[in-house]
Amino acid sequence: MSQSPSKETTTPNQGYLDAWQDLATRIRNGNSFSGREPNSVFLNTRGKRFADVSLMSGFGLPDDGRALAITDWDRDGDLDLWVSNRTAPRVRLLRNDYLAKAKTLAFRLEGDPSQGTPRDAIGAIATVTLSDKTKLTRQVTAGAGFLSQSSKWLHFGLGTKATPENVQVIWPGHKTPEIIKVKPSGRWHLRQGAGKTTAAEQNAIVLKATALTLPTSPPEMETNLSEPRPAPTLNYRTWLGDNATVDTQALTLTLLWASWCQPCLKEMAVLSKQQKAIQNAGIQVLALNIEEAQATIEGTKSPNPKTLEQSLKKLNWPFASGRASPELVKALDRAQRNTLYKQEALPLPSSFLWHRGNLVSFTKGAVAADAVLAQRQRLRQPTTKHPDHAIPFPGRWSTDHFVTHPVAISRTYLEGGYHEDARRYLKEALAKVDEAEPAKRRHQEADIKYMLGETYRLENASPKVALPFYEQATKLNPQHTQAALSYARTLTALRRGTKAAAVLQTFLKQAPKQHDVLVQLGNTYQSLGQDDQAAAIYESALKAKPEDFQTLNQLCWVLSTSRNAAHRNPKRALALAQKILQRFGNNPHAVDTAATALAINTQFEKASQLTQRALVMAQKRRDSRLIKELQNRLSLYQQGKPFLR
Repeated sequence: MSQSPSKETTTPNQGYLDAWQDLATRIRNGNSFSGREPNSVFLNTRGKRFADVSLMSGFGLPDDGRALAITDWDRDGDLDLWVSNRTAPRVRLLRNDYLAKAKTLAFRLEGDPSQGTPRDAIGAIATVTLSDKTKLTRQVTAGAGFLSQSSKWLHFGLGTKATPENVQVIWPGHKTPEIIKVKPSGRWHLRQGAGKTTAAEQNAIVLKATALTLPTSPPEMETNLSEPRPAPTLNYRTWLGDNATVDTQALTLTLLWASWCQPCLKEMAVLSKQQKAIQNAGIQVLALNIEEAQATIEGTKSPNPKTLEQSLKKLNWPFASGRASPELVKALDRAQRNTLYKQEALPLPSSFLWHRGNLVSFTKGAVAADAVLAQRQRLRQPTTKHPDHAIPFPGRWSTDHFVTHPVAISRTYLEGGYHEDARRYLKEALAKVDEAEPAKRRHQEADIKYMLGETYRLENASPKVALPFYEQATKLNPQHTQAALSYARTLTALRRGTKAAAVLQTFLKQAPKQHDVLVQLGNTYQSLGQDDQAAAIYESALKAKPEDFQTLNQLCWVLSTSRNAAHRNPKRALALAQKILQRFGNNPHAVDTAATALAINTQFEKASQLTQRALVMAQKRRDSRLIKELQNRLSLYQQGKPFLR
């Protein structure tokens, strides 16, 4: 693994990021985070050497261990271990049952806040002096190791010969130790200033012991999705060679099988016997043979369809069947890979359950009829209960306590450059939009459609790709300002300015003083060459926001550079230029616009000076496009000519 950077940095080097990506890929492929290294215990041999006692201690387990907390859990005088793991089992208690019991002392310190000591005594140091003058020291800490907190009880192992004489405690913020006489062993509370110890409760905490065995993988794995995923289009061929599509709207179980797969044939024989119960539950079953698809993918000879169909007839298969296409097999493999973090090839047999255009569950291995019928019962429950079936144990969902917004989350994906992930999340959110309130649903759909358009825009896709999403968002919510603006900008980029102007005018009928929409309408008229209308709209926008840079700049630009002399207003442009320079003189675009106003007023020397000033700014920004435009305009001014669009 690449080591963490040695100092703070806002841009980690690529090697470090690549190493983390490689590590994530290893885990997704089923490898261990720590390389399947067993846990280790090393015993000090009363010198400078240690002995590896991992296996004989019972601690040398092949868990992917993370945090370790030490405590006398059963209160028998020795220390036990709580271990958390990245994978199952998530938590283990390793109880210390070493037979040779030695005397031990344990103290729970309690500080006195009135003396400036925190009640939990973090930082306190306790030293036990033994009869052989040995001193044992422990400190109360607020953490121990990686993401862990051991017990705040201070544990002292006393051996078998020496006895304790006293304990000295240096409390946080104090220099003089408090010396207290102690008993030979046991668990004691020690309060600052009390001058004595108080016996602590000795009752042991009993947990039922279980064998430390590795879990074995079941022959099948059923995965119920906490949130249904949109179904892909799944095309297959009938035995007669006709094209067909899997019906994912109805409750449909799709099986993948092969004639050489004995578990597949056994699975199908069991399902055949349950035909009546399955059909009475309203479940469609479709068995798709993968052998032709496999041959196509591997480039081998395809089997005879009649032979495959004959093997199915021998089972007296009562449900629908057909031949899977290579695209269908790949789509199903992607469906399970996109759901599970661990990436494994799709095995045979495998089955997928569809409902209302969504994938609701899938099984790797043979599916049981009882499991499918149970899933049918679960789907009849309220949708709020469905996520409970995705986990094998009870619990509470964080979504019950934290409200999430798909637009906000998708923005986070986009900030990281994960456009495809943002789209997938938004499409999933679209499938779960609240159906109870039609108006609320339309507004939610509009927000999501707008963001889908944004994912393509930020990915620099063709404007044609984003256009339908902006259009749909505008129709769903005519008052969605950002959707209307994006729709109009995209239409303008596609040289459909007349349509863009109509969209903005429709919006302004409901919100006539919406500044951003007014500015965009002015830009649209300008792109259509209708400078008189553009100037009038900019003037309206300026009344709403008199100090807005974009409005001032665009209005000054139109009045200075229009090719139609009737649409130019040199005097008004010059007044706007002075205001722009006073407020936005550090912006090269503002300085450039002011120069055009000076030029149209025949002040070519001042226009040239301003343009040279703008050039210096543009060169510092390395804006090659603006540099070229400024150079062309400078040439005109030096010839005594204004710049006209």
